[in-house]
Amino acid sequence: GINAEYGGVTSFAMASDNKTAAAQMAGNLEVTPGELAFQVVVGDYSKRQMRLNNKGTKPMAYKIKTTNPHQYFVRPNQGVVKPGEKTRIAVMMGKLPAQPTEKCRDKFLVQATEYDGPIPDDNDKKFDWHTNIDGKDPKNKIYDCKLKCVYVQPRDGAAGAAAAVSDNKSQPEGQTGGQVEQPKPERSVSKPAPPVAMAQELSLIHI
Repeated sequence: GINAEYGGVTSFAMASDNKTAAAQMAGNLEVTPGELAFQVVVGDYSKRQMRLNNKGTKPMAYKIKTTNPHQYFVRPNQGVVKPGEKTRIAVMMGKLPAQPTEKCRDKFLVQATEYDGPIPDDNDKKFDWHTNIDGKDPKNKIYDCKLKCVYVQPRDGAAGAAAAVSDNKSQPEGQTGGQVEQPKPERSVSKPAPPVAMAQELSLIHI
């Protein structure tokens, strides 16, 4: 199933920001890119990659949330990054029935904190943020960074965010300076599994 391949993504609510950055920082954890640009092909999945780089001297635990957990599949959505190492995160947007006429309002939140517990060999299956972080008395500060999603028209390909669909009625949004509302209680979200070939294509090897 999709949860075995990607892991359910927890939802959260987030206020608007006013900047866009090439990279974000959640404590000593660098998150790139600063926004996720999804190329929209009607009736097909769209894939992006998020990279987490631990620039500190201590392990960093992380948890990834989204405002729209029904639309995105993330592997892994939680884990631990050792000092000086990197982890790649596969993010897949579900199929859209038609080309969007408004800009994407979905956003991601990456939470991170210094972690002094045992580091699992397989972060995606053995590390659990709720058990190891939320379920214990907080010792270290929890940092976060916010990434918005944008739609990219197929004709522009690698042009990235320059081809994002605009919504003239909306105020500009970005990554930094906004306040994050209290995340909703964590819950498992059942999602339709993508084709087996797609799931195999997106399976990752951690750096």
